[in-house]
Amino acid sequence: MEKKYVFFMGQSGVGKTTTMKYLVKTFPDLFFMPIFTVTRKPRYDDEVGAFEYVSHEHYKRCREEMFIDLSGGYCYRKEAIHSSLPYALLYGSPYALEEMLHLKKSKMILIEGDAEFGLSLRGLPAYLLEERQGTNKLLQNIFYKQEWFRKKMDLILTNDFANHSTLQYFTNHLLSSLVNCMGVV
Repeated sequence: MEKKYVFFMGQSGVGKTTTMKYLVKTFPDLFFMPIFTVTRKPRYDDEVGAFEYVSHEHYKRCREEMFIDLSGGYCYRKEAIHSSLPYALLYGSPYALEEMLHLKKSKMILIEGDAEFGLSLRGLPAYLLEERQGTNKLLQNIFYKQEWFRKKMDLILTNDFANHSTLQYFTNHLLSSLVNCMGVV
């Protein structure tokens, strides 16, 4: 079976990672999350093993090893996406939208929701909360609210994430939508 790529985009705090983890946990024979290569420093709330941290110099030298460069020091290496499982769940970047759209068998999902509430659940220090809120506002204005961007999405879902049952409902709705647009079985 040819691998299919599902890119998740949305503001920090809307539930991208939570949704991806839930899909992997609930359907371990279908979905996987490859390690994400980044040039940023580790954050205190980063999950162990989810990221490979590299220097900017190393990142530039490894371009031929990249499956997709999401710009700004974020990428997935080719070896990170190898798996016998059919669906790779990936973080997407609006800055690399055209590159992601050119991949065969890829789908773009925009998750919307109350990012402020989602960020408040993390207990971030004030400086990180402010930084992520600023980035969220910028991405909303440049991409996520723009009609041209929204038209390129295969799915736009709203996460109401009030509790665990809402997460189950949301991910079941997401899975149902994936079945319809990708033929997930």
